[in-house]
Formats: sequence, C-alpha cells, structure tokens
Amino acid sequence: NYTTYDYNKPFKDAATYHMGKQWRMPTTDEFRELYDNTRNEWVKNYQGSGVSGRLFTSKVNGQTLFFPAAGYCNVVSVYNIGYIGFAWSSSLNTYSNYDAYNSRFNSSNIYYHYGSSRFVGFNVRGVRN
Repeated sequence: NYTTYDYNKPFKDAATYHMGKQWRMPTTDEFRELYDNTRNEWVKNYQGSGVSGRLFTSKVNGQTLFFPAAGYCNVVSVYNIGYIGFAWSSSLNTYSNYDAYNSRFNSSNIYYHYGSSRFVGFNVRGVRN
C-alpha cells in the first residue's frame, strides 16, 4: 500500500519474478498492438465461468485472449470485481517514479496507456520473451 511501498527500490517485473525468466510484463506499445490487431467484446459469462471481462480475437488467425474484469486492490479492499479490469505494463511513467502505465477496460471503453500509482494491486498478464 502507499504507506509501505518503497518507490526507491529498483522496479521488478512481476511476471518475471513470479513466472520465471522466460516471462515479462507487456509494454504499453504491446497493449496498443493487441488492441489494434484484434476485435474485442465485453463478455459477461466467459465460457460459463461467471467471470466478466474482455475477449480479444485476432484479426489474422482468430486466436483469442481473455482479460478478466478482476477489479483492483487498494490498501486492504478489492473494488469493482466484474465491472472493470486492469493489467500492469512494464512501462514506467517518465514524469513520476510513483506511477507506471497500465491497460484498463470496462464494458464500454479500453485504455492502453493509463498511469496509476505503482502500489495499487492490478492484474499482471505475462508475455513470453
């Protein structure tokens, strides 16, 4: 949380840290590439799981990728589960070492380059190196 997060420590890629060295967090440019090269739709009950989120379908080969609307954690509570989704990027804000960029979406909008405080608990979606 904001009272204990140490912004002076070197930034660690959470995907690499938790999933291994062959994984990393995507950049904001890679999120934009995803959005530009797919069709996407809001799904209320992905494959009968009861989970809402965005389903991205490749314009090239039809492969799909689902991002759950898992909300976010701030201090000790979780907010907006089922209504909004976030995914951290590895792109730090060049104007403030307190912020990094993330992708966020809801049922009507998608933002691929949105800055937020680094202590906020968003999803991490790993991509292979």
